[in-house]
Amino acid sequence: EMSKKMKDSTFILSFYNNISPFRDRYKPLFDSLLSFKGKKAIVFHCTAGKDRTGIAAALILYALGVDKKTILDDYEATNYYRKEANEKTINQLQKLYGIDLQSANNLMTANRAYLESTFKTIENQYGSVESYLDKIMCLNKNKIRSLRLYYTEW
Repeated sequence: EMSKKMKDSTFILSFYNNISPFRDRYKPLFDSLLSFKGKKAIVFHCTAGKDRTGIAAALILYALGVDKKTILDDYEATNYYRKEANEKTINQLQKLYGIDLQSANNLMTANRAYLESTFKTIENQYGSVESYLDKIMCLNKNKIRSLRLYYTEW
């Protein structure tokens, strides 16, 4: 059953659709960005560099006013920049754990549909990403304005 879910990427989509842990996971990141006022850098990462990190980057970019298409394109660029590492991991998943090629690819690929499903879930539950950032990440209009002032050039 699990291998079928991994093969059709249901397992991964369920991760991207479960937005309940996001507040605890990402609000401290936004709090740090606000407190640093653009004078310090933050390094954030996860094991594969695409799931938790991809969602964090997407939310930050959205808060900074980047359009959704650009955010999704940026997320998919992970496949290019992690190509060699992903191929190695896919090979190891097959050899060490007997995971079939399709499931291993699903686990390691930054598929646009994954991040799109996060945005859809947020929009379905909160009406918009802006509303979600306000209600869950406590980023009101003034804080959004501050983030954009600190971290963008116009």
